[in-house]
Amino acid sequence: MKSPITRIGSLLLGLTLVAAACSESPESPRLTAPAQTQPRKALDPVATLATVGVLTRSVPLASDISVTVPVTKQGGTIQIQEAGITVIFPQNALQPPAKQHQVDVTVTALKGGQVAYTFEPHGLVFRVPVTIKQSLKGTNAFKLANQLSLEGAYFPSLADLSTITSTATVSEFQPTSVDVSNAKITFTVDHFSGYLVATGRR
Repeated sequence: MKSPITRIGSLLLGLTLVAAACSESPESPRLTAPAQTQPRKALDPVATLATVGVLTRSVPLASDISVTVPVTKQGGTIQIQEAGITVIFPQNALQPPAKQHQVDVTVTALKGGQVAYTFEPHGLVFRVPVTIKQSLKGTNAFKLANQLSLEGAYFPSLADLSTITSTATVSEFQPTSVDVSNAKITFTVDHFSGYLVATGRR
């Protein structure tokens, strides 16, 4: 017969083994370190659509304004001063083949009040992200409750813009930074079609 001390030791060992087994159960909650804050990810371009408000201009554009500039392997810059946009193509942004020495790129500021643009050739993909800078001067950005909610967004076609409600249906959000003190927003893109400045997701 085991002594009382031996029985107590066996009982404690058994309880320790049971507790250890329970702690490894997949159903058991675990304490983890708080997740790091992650930047907003782009929406799935096929499966997910989102409705956003669109930043508007203080004075609507009376007509479309288009500028075409040849972009080479050394890069290039397109600027439409009337619309407050600058598009910067870094060196080697163009995709291979290497024979493609130059692409004529057209940026069109769409007429009306929305800060929205089309970019051609449609479907052009870049190997290095292209930077779009939009001045917030001449827009209603400072009437917003939170200017930091502004972000660049991709819209597939003109049919996705509603000039009546100043909203749009978008399928991607771009990596964006907002500089309130210098009244500008900057975002990057890796392909072309249509881009706008969204005031918030709805």
